[in-house]
Amino acid sequence: NLHYDSYDNFLTQVFGWKYVRLYDPDQKDFLYIANNETNGSPNDNDIHSDNNVNDNNNNDNNDSNNTNPSLLQNNISLVDVENVDEERFPLFKKAKYTEYILSPGDCLYIPENTFHYVRSLTPSLSLNFWF
Repeated sequence: NLHYDSYDNFLTQVFGWKYVRLYDPDQKDFLYIANNETNGSPNDNDIHSDNNVNDNNNNDNNDSNNTNPSLLQNNISLVDVENVDEERFPLFKKAKYTEYILSPGDCLYIPENTFHYVRSLTPSLSLNFWF
C-alpha cells in the first residue's frame, strides 16, 4: 500500500529487484488518505474535496474496539497505485512522483512523511534502517 513512515529510512536492497515510487508530502492532497473513522473502507459519500476520508463527524458510532491499528497514523492511501479507480480518486493522476528500480546493493533514503509504494519485481530481500 501507498503509505508514509514517521521516521527517516534507508531502504537497502540485499538481493533481487524492487520497484519504488515516492511522493513528496506536498502531494498528500491528491493521495486520498484513509482515517480511523472509516477503517480505510470509504464509500462514495466518505470522500470529500480535501481528499481525506471521514465519517461526517458522527461520534455516536465511535467504538474504540473497532479501531483499525494500522490506520492510527492516518498515513495510508486508499488508492491502489497500480490499478487506480479514476472515478473514485480523480485527483490521484495529478500527484507527482519519482520512480526507482532498486538492484542488489542499492540503498535509497526515504525521508519521514514521504509517501512510498514498494513492489518486488523478483524474489528479493531488503533491509530497512529507520531512525
